[in-house]
This record gives sequence, C-alpha cells and structure tokens, in this order.
Amino acid sequence: MVQEAEYGLMLWDGKSRGTLMNAVGLIRRGRPLVLYVASTRFFLTLRQPAS
Repeated sequence: MVQEAEYGLMLWDGKSRGTLMNAVGLIRRGRPLVLYVASTRFFLTLRQPAS
C-alpha cells in the first residue's frame, strides 16, 4: 500500500502496529499523511521525518 500511495489518511487506535508501520513508511518516503489518533481524539498532519 505504501509503495502506491501519494498521501495517506489513517485512523489509528494507538495499538495497531500495521497502521503505525504504514504511517512510518509514508513519512519515510516523504509523502504527506493525516493521522487521527483515536485515543487522544487528535489529528496530526505529517510531511517529513524528524531531523
């Protein structure tokens, strides 16, 4: 999935490793991601890995 995606929208329960690994894969490839973290009811917009 990560190889084909141009951007991501993911809903994460704070537990699923699969969702987390897909999110990391997108960020490593420099693709934008909006991640909803259900446990905190918070949206994160990520675009690049931390330096």
